[in-house]
Order: sequence, then C-alpha cells, then structure tokens
Amino acid sequence: MRRLKKKSKLTAILFTYNHRESIGRCIESLVNQETNYPYEIHIWDDCSIDGTSKICRQYAEQYPDKIRLFLQKENTFLKKDLELQSFSAISNIRTEYFCVIDGDDYWCDEGKVQIALDFLETHPEYIGFAHDTLLVDKNICTSESYINTLLNLKMSNPISFNADAPFFLTSSRIFRTSGYHRKKILPIDYLVYYYHLSLGPIYYYDKIMAAYVVGESNTFANLGGQVYDLNSMFPYKLAKIFDFQQDEFCTEMLKKHDRANSMGDFRYKRLCFLKRIFGVKLGWHVWFYLTFVPRYGFGCTNVNYVYSRSKAKKQSDARVSAE
Repeated sequence: MRRLKKKSKLTAILFTYNHRESIGRCIESLVNQETNYPYEIHIWDDCSIDGTSKICRQYAEQYPDKIRLFLQKENTFLKKDLELQSFSAISNIRTEYFCVIDGDDYWCDEGKVQIALDFLETHPEYIGFAHDTLLVDKNICTSESYINTLLNLKMSNPISFNADAPFFLTSSRIFRTSGYHRKKILPIDYLVYYYHLSLGPIYYYDKIMAAYVVGESNTFANLGGQVYDLNSMFPYKLAKIFDFQQDEFCTEMLKKHDRANSMGDFRYKRLCFLKRIFGVKLGWHVWFYLTFVPRYGFGCTNVNYVYSRSKAKKQSDARVSAE
C-alpha cells in the first residue's frame, strides 16, 4: 500500500466483492476525474474469489498517486459489526470530504468532483452535494433518470432534513466528513444519508453524473419483496441513532415508505397507538419487536442489521461458482 504524495481534499471509498465484470469501469470512472482538487481512492476488496482482487491490484500499481488498496486477507462480511471492512473504511477517512461507491456502479461525468467541491468550498453551510443518477436495470435492459423520470421530482434547493426529502442514491453523494464512525454505526446507505442530512442541507445539481446498476450481483435486487420490510425498519434504526429526539421525522418516514410500497397505514397507526400508551422511546421498541422480530429474529434489532449477511454472501459465492 503506497502513501499518496499530496494532501487530498476528498476520499472516494470503493467497496467491492466479486465485481470482476464491472470493477474496471468503476475504477476508471474515478481516476479519470478532471479536477484541480487532489483526491484519493480507497479500494476495499473483501477477499473476492472471482479475480476482482487481481484487477484492483493492477489499477493500484498503475495509479499509485491516487489509489490506496486495502485487500482483506479473509472475508469480513460475516464478522462482528466493527470488524467489517466497511467500518474500517469509514474510520480511515482523513480528508475534508468523502463519498462511497460500490464496485458495480460508476461515475459518468469527469467533472463531478470539480463541480461538487467548487460548490462545497464556497458554501460551508451545506453538509453535502448530490446529483441525478442513471438507474441501469440489467435484468430488464433499461436505463432511466432516477430523479427526473423514475421519481418524477422537480427539485428546489436546499434539500433539508424532513420526511419529504428525496433519497439520493449512494453513487451521487459527496459529504463533508463529520466523524460518523464515532457513532459505531456501519456506513449503511440510509443511515449515512439521513444522519448527514440532519447536520445540514444538501445541494442538488440537476445532471446525471453517476450510474446505479441493478443486476444479479446487486444484493437488494435479490431480496425481492423482502426489501419493502427492510426499508420499513430504517425509521426505527434512525430513531435509535437520533436517540428518539427526531420522532416526528422518523414516524413520517415510516408512513411515507409504507404508502409508497402499497403497504397501507397499518404499521404507522400501530406505532402511533403504541407511543400513546408507552411513550415515544418504549413505543418504538415495542412496535419494532411486534412487527419484525417474529419474522427476522432478535438480530434485526441491531441498528446495523439490514439483511441476512450469510444469505447474501452465499448468493454471491454461488453466482461466481456458476460462472
């Protein structure tokens, strides 16, 4: 692992596991940024078994002034939360700004970093920068604007902390470094996003500058209808992160998610009822236990639980073996 020569302004964290077919495109989209801001790319490969590690090593040797490569000696995905490579990655940020991308996604605008940091450097009141994303669904061979087409939203700045704030996809976001890792929480998509949004507004730039790829290697795409349940867990996890001080936001988020997923208001009404009986904090806990523990077990109460890691890893390894 080489040390970078210039002091960087931005750390781009790239998470990868078994992304042999897409990792080269992802890395190239990061190293080819046209910017006068020094930045570094931290590639975290979780002991891939499909040749991804070799590709990452080749790029690290080709771009020693930009890439720091972290190759795990053994897969960390089934270890304890704070032993996962994702927590190590978020703890290794030493720059003023950071962003995260997965190895099957990519940036598609070489001016992304320059535009984002130009704005953030001159607007210190903003916690982050985001833009539109091309959502590429390899399963049905479509690619569409995530904000303007799929969500059909007309955005106005600033994007502030409220339940109606749009959720920007991971590959579109750049944040000021806030010490998130000190909360001992993994850099889970929803949690990272709303935690930072609670610290200040985000500026939205209305241009597609990155792609989010849905395909057979995408974990959430393989969860099927279960993903709706898991999305409904996030309001509770956020309530815990905020120490139940953002109750209105988290409650409205639950209602919004369930309505968007055609699940109705049953869970929302049950939560409101239980909070009236037990109070905010205990009401949330009772609601979550009644709603999810019978189906997913006590492990799902952990703020870092998103889905069954063992199942996700088994699916990924099986896909590689079949190839």
